[in-house]
Amino acid sequence: MGRCKLCNDLEKIEELDARLTFDFTPNELINSASETGCESCTVILEGVRQAENCEWSFQGDVRRVYARCHENRGWRHSSLFLEVYFTDERPRLESEVFSLEPPGRFLETAYFVSTSSAWSSLLSGLESDFVVGWRAVKLRPTTSGHPLSKQALAWVRSLLGECSAQHRACNDIETAHLPKRILELKKTDLGDPIVRLVEPEKAYARYTALSHCWGNERACITTRANIEERKANIP
Repeated sequence: MGRCKLCNDLEKIEELDARLTFDFTPNELINSASETGCESCTVILEGVRQAENCEWSFQGDVRRVYARCHENRGWRHSSLFLEVYFTDERPRLESEVFSLEPPGRFLETAYFVSTSSAWSSLLSGLESDFVVGWRAVKLRPTTSGHPLSKQALAWVRSLLGECSAQHRACNDIETAHLPKRILELKKTDLGDPIVRLVEPEKAYARYTALSHCWGNERACITTRANIEERKANIP
């Protein structure tokens, strides 16, 4: 059986090509997955369909999808990226397809809207022993839901490593002007964490900015009523 005419089994057409690229319409991907039985097209289709919500559907609202994978990007290999373009003017949807560590268990696809800080991650639930053979699908650590888990810490370290290796501005302390308010993290003599709010005045130092989706409940908010308490300690 020859290679898939749509995705070329996630291999570059020519080995000397700069990167793997291909594109498709919803019907082209569906036909490739259902009629030819291409495993990689089936996984991509399942991932895109799980990203659907009440606001859009793959067949009804998507114009075209562009897939790419750089052999090298910065200090680590990049995995397969998808750019989903809609038939209307809504922002495109970007996704990364990668294999969870340890290899050969599942595929996970992380979706985020390119013009928004809101993002979510979902597990496709596909048993994928054949994933190990895809050079375009890389291993990635995944968060377990707890911010102090080994998986979550490994994910944070990977991002900090990329920042230190690739972002020159992030390594220039003299130009890193601290925000109006920051969180200071320390440990007690017994190793217990201490977090408190600090308002630096014209200070320069390296810092990390974190963001996440609040959800329906906001349990930890700094207000005028509790700001002084938070400067002493945030429980």
